[in-house]
Amino acid sequence: MSENLPNPPQSLPPIEFVAGGPTDEIQQANLEAVEPSPGYPPMVIMIADAITKRSDVVLLDYQQDMANVRYKVDGIWHSMPPMDRESGDFLLATLKRLANLDFEERVARQESDFVAIYLKHKHKCKIICQGVKTGERVAIYIDREKPSTDSLSDMGLRESQRQKLVKIINTEGTLVLAGYIPDEFSKAFWAGVQKAGDRFMQDYVILHDVQKPFEEVINVTPAPYDSKKGESVSSILPGVLLKEPNVLALNELSDGETLDAITELTVQQKISALARIEARDVFDAILRVMVLQPKLDDFANSLSCVLVQRTARILCDYCRQQFEPSPQLLQQLGLPANRVASMFTHFAPRPEDLIDENGNPIELEPCPKCGGPGYFERTSLFELLVVDDELRKAIVGKGNRNELINAARNCDHVSIRDEGVVMVAKGITSLEELRRVLKQ
Repeated sequence: MSENLPNPPQSLPPIEFVAGGPTDEIQQANLEAVEPSPGYPPMVIMIADAITKRSDVVLLDYQQDMANVRYKVDGIWHSMPPMDRESGDFLLATLKRLANLDFEERVARQESDFVAIYLKHKHKCKIICQGVKTGERVAIYIDREKPSTDSLSDMGLRESQRQKLVKIINTEGTLVLAGYIPDEFSKAFWAGVQKAGDRFMQDYVILHDVQKPFEEVINVTPAPYDSKKGESVSSILPGVLLKEPNVLALNELSDGETLDAITELTVQQKISALARIEARDVFDAILRVMVLQPKLDDFANSLSCVLVQRTARILCDYCRQQFEPSPQLLQQLGLPANRVASMFTHFAPRPEDLIDENGNPIELEPCPKCGGPGYFERTSLFELLVVDDELRKAIVGKGNRNELINAARNCDHVSIRDEGVVMVAKGITSLEELRRVLKQ
């Protein structure tokens, strides 16, 4: 066993496996084959450790002399101690056999799954292997129980924001932009926007390209088209309109011509529309639509609100550290000095915490809740902009970002930065995390 891997303890973590394979007999044979193998103990330790640390993905990158290991926790990659190549090969051969893959194949793409049962919880694990120039890359996706993202409220949308959004979505002839940064939450966010409206009293239809990711929502009728066959929103729209929908949702807003067709319907037939577009904040969303060169008069007149979602990690309430913010910091954040007496940041050991009374280095035990990063799960920052006539004039006038911001001064709007500052003041997240999110 390599010096880079911990020596297997006398008793391994109490983890059980259900091996991959088309039959019970093959599954049992795979399990019996891997249990005595030299790669089994380090594999057990790695899978149990990843589950304990709430990792969604374990990534193994095989180089000539070593295998680098990373865990993805709460959307952030964390480097783990590397393995020497021999130990890494033993571990990978064990993983592949457990998942019923060809453990001798190191080039072709392979994909399968197995189940890990740890601390009375079942975790389906999907393994994908693919040869790359440097060696081989292996990803293990661990299905674990997570907080609900079934609705925008579950994701962190404030109730006052939700009520405004629902009122606008349920109004005839409105256009709502949903801006997002691609991540694990973006699909749930888009589904939440569709669910915010009254799908039981109104007929919802979503227009989506079969070549792009799509997640169905109950009581939203799919209207697929295939861009590889030359189909588009415009080509299927006449057939969709025969069903007399109340709300059209565009899974991806990609060109101005499509938006022109939709905004014409909002004006002439009072059909409402929801459109998804990648954006960092509400003004970025508007500017990205303007770049598509739609008819700005129709776009501005139809646009009722913009909602943008970003994801931030939640501070671990077990190990977070409290501090007194300076008056200068509060002033920079725009917070009254007498309103916020303390803030929180993630745990970071002081130099004196890392040595014993004799000055010898010691290793601190990781937080029993978060496992060390200082954060536990994630929430969302939402920025809601309710559009008024001044902002519409700026859009028609092809205003730049600063002009749009100035025009929106009287809009019902709190910037995504200020939404994040409120979360920092409440101790939900840290200032460092907010800065990281805003830089994305």
